[in-house]
Amino acid sequence: MGFGWMLLGWLFMFPVIGTVDVMPDFIGFMIMLVGLSCAYKYCRCFDLTRRLAMFGVLFSLVSFAYQLLCKTGAIEPSVVGTVIRVSYAAFLCAYAVNLAISISKIATETELPKIRVRGAAAVPLAIIMLFGGRIAWSGAVSAISSAGEGETISDTLRWAMRIGYIAEVLFVAYMLALLLSCYRWICLEGEEDMPDKAHKLPTPFDIIEKKKNKDKEEKK
Repeated sequence: MGFGWMLLGWLFMFPVIGTVDVMPDFIGFMIMLVGLSCAYKYCRCFDLTRRLAMFGVLFSLVSFAYQLLCKTGAIEPSVVGTVIRVSYAAFLCAYAVNLAISISKIATETELPKIRVRGAAAVPLAIIMLFGGRIAWSGAVSAISSAGEGETISDTLRWAMRIGYIAEVLFVAYMLALLLSCYRWICLEGEEDMPDKAHKLPTPFDIIEKKKNKDKEEKK
């Protein structure tokens, strides 16, 4: 159903501080879009999430380009950067909330109550840990970076950066675990009954699973 691709794409959502992101979000959105398009064929609850992923490719590309230009010194950080940072954090939160709701809905349809509850729990966690964490650590990094030479950096800023960053990382890890559960229990079980199984684009997880099954058969 595409959860393997969503899982791979979500790996790119881990935040990076201080260096150029070698796993930029726009690549993650493109990968997730493949999975969301596949899931949309079976459940319309992924429609809005799929549309947000399309917008996410463009938005994250703009954000990445701005950060890269600032890193290279091509442009100076300004209020534009603050607007992009806050807007992108709000968008990421909205995307994560919609993804969690979509997962919760399909878990309800497939009668998987544990995944449904974990999907529902991800909604408030996205607001607190993803949005709150991103605003805290990125704002602290911006304040520290703009501090003049010799200025004392308060411990409050340092702790805001650490706690905010850890909170976002933990949320990304939580969503990875949730998507892995969806892949195991929604994608694999009963997948052979799906009408377009022969045309389904395999993920690396499918290839690994197929190899494991083949090795088991050879050992028999």
